[in-house]
Amino acid sequence: TRPFGDELRDHGVEVISIQRSRGFYLRRMGHLARALEERKIDVFHVFLDAANVYTWGAARRADRPCVLSLRNERLRLSGFRRWVLSQALRRADFVVANSNTGRRFLIERLSIPRERVTVIPNAVTLTSTTSPRPASHPPVIGYVGRLDPQKQVDVLVNAFSLALDRLPEASLSIVGAGPERERLSDLVRRRGIAERVHFKGLVENVEEMIAGFACLALPSAYEGFPNVAIEAVAMGVPVVAAPVGDVADIVLDGRTGYLTTDRLPRTLADLLVRAASDPALRRRAGQEGPALARRNHSVETAVERLIRVYQKVTGK
Repeated sequence: TRPFGDELRDHGVEVISIQRSRGFYLRRMGHLARALEERKIDVFHVFLDAANVYTWGAARRADRPCVLSLRNERLRLSGFRRWVLSQALRRADFVVANSNTGRRFLIERLSIPRERVTVIPNAVTLTSTTSPRPASHPPVIGYVGRLDPQKQVDVLVNAFSLALDRLPEASLSIVGAGPERERLSDLVRRRGIAERVHFKGLVENVEEMIAGFACLALPSAYEGFPNVAIEAVAMGVPVVAAPVGDVADIVLDGRTGYLTTDRLPRTLADLLVRAASDPALRRRAGQEGPALARRNHSVETAVERLIRVYQKVTGK
């Protein structure tokens, strides 16, 4: 529940924590159903895979409308868990995707009627702390996200080791945690670049770090609409990314960053060098990135779209 649970409580929002484990337990669904039934809730809106399944079941028991979510361009689960999640998505009152690619997946692959699926892209708040600023020197290349096979951080580490030939003073900051942490540490040691790669772990106020990156790297195998990409673009930080999900709507090639043509470390290394050493790209990103975020990804726009969804499923 941290840091968001604390922030919500500070705003007077009740936060209830239900213990999670790797297994699937009907008892946990019962706990959730009782917690929801005790409160006068008009609609349940759910995020992420396990929560989608548990809350869909609890909502049916409570006889309340339920809005589920898809946060990638595909389902990450496999086997029985994938089947259960697919059934929940098909039977939900409404499904919100954060990318057009995800919406197409829901309609074409899961056969959900298109009138029950909408896209609400991730939003970003622009403040004085997210204003464009010069990159730090020596250049810091950054990654922010889960250390998960989906994110292909190993490709980034290999690319960075190649980029050091042309950016000898650069460093790589890896912000996040996950199951790949040990394997990535081993890779860094084998590459002989341990002194240039810094594992930061979980950072609560990561915006200040992102603002100082020479560029942000996102070599994911698949995505929906990655929050960190729009956050970086909103701060005028160039992003080097794979063209997955709706990333190409955020990373405008040569304007707010660069899109890779393949996932080879050599190709990514070339783009990292270009992005980290091109002041003109930084200036273009500083102009176009915040404007794009204000135009398409404001919190106000997302809230308006969400309220329309809630009104539709509740009839209020």
